[in-house]
Amino acid sequence: MSTFRRIIVKEKEYLWKYSYDDNDYQNVSSLIVKSIDKKGKLIIYFKTKTWDQGYCPFNQGIPAKLKNKQVVINLNQPHYVEELIVVVLDKSQINDLIGTVVIDDGIQLFHDLGYDFEYQKTWDNSTVKF
Repeated sequence: MSTFRRIIVKEKEYLWKYSYDDNDYQNVSSLIVKSIDKKGKLIIYFKTKTWDQGYCPFNQGIPAKLKNKQVVINLNQPHYVEELIVVVLDKSQINDLIGTVVIDDGIQLFHDLGYDFEYQKTWDNSTVKF
């Protein structure tokens, strides 16, 4: 079980953790962000049936491109967590989390930021774009 870590975004402090269920056939993973006063919460789900059972590429690193530059996104790294928090705050036109915000398509948030994914499935050597 992961523990909450601290991060500062737009001069505000948050608690965050990324977790995934490696037994779920849909490989549901989530990023949970809480305001430091715990009055606000952001939950972002990352769902796709394209990756391998028992393996979550956002936990171990998934190749992506951003402006023709190759990167590896791992949601245990604060840089990517900060980017997601900023895009949600900007889209909502708010400065801080208030109440609970649930986003069912975290992959779309990465697409909104300009990332493009290609995932290589290990069991059949196929490449899937999502």
